[in-house]
Amino acid sequence: MQGPKCCRAICWIATTIVSINAGKNDWFYKACKKCPKKVETSTIERYECKGCGHTAGTASIRYKVEVIVYDGTDSMTLLLWDREAIQLCRKRADQIKEEEPIGEVEYPPPLITCWIESFSLRLI
Repeated sequence: MQGPKCCRAICWIATTIVSINAGKNDWFYKACKKCPKKVETSTIERYECKGCGHTAGTASIRYKVEVIVYDGTDSMTLLLWDREAIQLCRKRADQIKEEEPIGEVEYPPPLITCWIESFSLRLI
């Protein structure tokens, strides 16, 4: 006897970001220039990707932001990766990082201003 088959469904939710669960340096990560995998600093000024094996002197800055969204009935925590965050913020993570004020702030203020509007969210 076989078990139930997995189904894939797509739904849209009208929601608002109510909280950003990010600190000063955990809303982004350093990624490989050839693939989206996180890179590690193997030697001074060199980044090595365990995913594709690429080594470079620089890394890409990509979004990885945990947010809490609310749809009027309930809330849920989501992890927004680079593609989704760029669509909402209309800025790349490296642009936000460049705008970051010097000092002790919880996270860059542009993250707040980018996401104060409501949006429709596609869940798969």
